[in-house]
Amino acid sequence: MRRMILILAAMAMMAGCRTSEGGEFNPTLTGYTHFRHVDSFVAGQLPIVRVMLLFNEYVAAETEEDRKEIHDTYFYTNRIFEGEQGQWHIVSSYTELIIDTGGLTLDSEGAVWTFRYAGEQYDVDNMPSITSPGISSDGERRLYTLHIPGKVDLELSIKPTYVTTDDDAKQELRFDTLISGSGKLSVNYGSPDPATSITFEATEPVHGQDPTASWFDSGSWEICAVASDYTDKLQAQYLGVSHVKIFCNGYSREYSYDGMYMY
Repeated sequence: MRRMILILAAMAMMAGCRTSEGGEFNPTLTGYTHFRHVDSFVAGQLPIVRVMLLFNEYVAAETEEDRKEIHDTYFYTNRIFEGEQGQWHIVSSYTELIIDTGGLTLDSEGAVWTFRYAGEQYDVDNMPSITSPGISSDGERRLYTLHIPGKVDLELSIKPTYVTTDDDAKQELRFDTLISGSGKLSVNYGSPDPATSITFEATEPVHGQDPTASWFDSGSWEICAVASDYTDKLQAQYLGVSHVKIFCNGYSREYSYDGMYMY
């Protein structure tokens, strides 16, 4: 029953994508459905990394003038204030992000930043965190680890770059990102049975340039989806932005898709 529901969900999702061989049913379709959840799930975890890196620029600013410029460029609609014991609060109209810097900038030796949104509950010994263990061997990239309990443990290799925007030719900070590591999520495909458990791991570093509608354009995931009545194992190889090749059930197929988040 669950397998049939998944097939129907996959066929519905096909309305928003194109295959390289037409729109007929094919044995990679359920694998493509699992991939879309992983792709969107990982992309949905990364905006918090951008916030942390930009906030690090704010914390590390040497003068109040520099800090104000960073606030007005990247946090203009937010109120930022420092609370007790090194905790900072970034408040918008809808959310309040609480970051515990431990009094260190993120690129300081031994720095571990923990964070949560107001109202979220975590074990104090297992908080969402981001750390920076050093720089890449070529010196061009900063290395980070992102831990979100029960979701992801990712290693990120990030190269900051400044690009000129159309808005008064301002320089805007972007983050070229390579992703390794693993994660897991649960998906309910409409069945009353327990949700399908999906685990994933990067077999080649996954590359993305922020901010884009679809983060990723190269690299690959190894994905395993387990339910009460089936197990699917597949590989997903990015062939460009919103273009992927799925290897599943002994078959392979290419898909193009939009980059809209599902999470």
